[in-house]
Order: sequence, then C-alpha cells, then structure tokens
Amino acid sequence: MIGRKYKKTYQLAQKVKVKVLKVDILKNQIDLELVKEGETETDAEKTIKNLISKGHNLVVEDEWSLGRMTAATKDGNILKAAANPRFMQGYAIGR
Repeated sequence: MIGRKYKKTYQLAQKVKVKVLKVDILKNQIDLELVKEGETETDAEKTIKNLISKGHNLVVEDEWSLGRMTAATKDGNILKAAANPRFMQGYAIGR
C-alpha cells in the first residue's frame, strides 16, 4: 500500500500506530492518522481506549462538534449538570 499524501510504502501485516480521527457510521468509514515515533496518547485517547476495552460501545466525535451535551458531575449527593444548546435542544446528563 502506498500513502496518498507522502507516498510512503506500507506492507501487509506491518505494525503501525494510528490515531482515530473520525468515525462515520453511516458511510462505514474510519479516518486514521499515523502516530509519529515518540508521540504519546492524550488523556482523552487513553480514556476512550480504556472504556472500549471494558466493553462500552462508544461513538467518538470531533472535539466540541456536538455542542449538545456539556458536563455532569456528582458532588456528594448532589448531581450538577450544565448544557449549552447552541441554538438546538440541549442536554445535561449524569447519574
């Protein structure tokens, strides 16, 4: 396989590290990006991998792309949440 942009050659079964950029369920497409040597995962990427490894079914969107669900936290017995609907219906979730 030859890369589109930089024409780098990859062989079948060659191990490479990639980062998931975008998942489009309707088109059955996953956009990936090669992780450069020495580059480390972000905390968000580690959390996503950890949740998937525990069996959670996730749909990961681009940062700040949804704008509907904002934040939720629990402070003792009090559930605190906030939402910014951005001209749409807004949701604040938590349990």
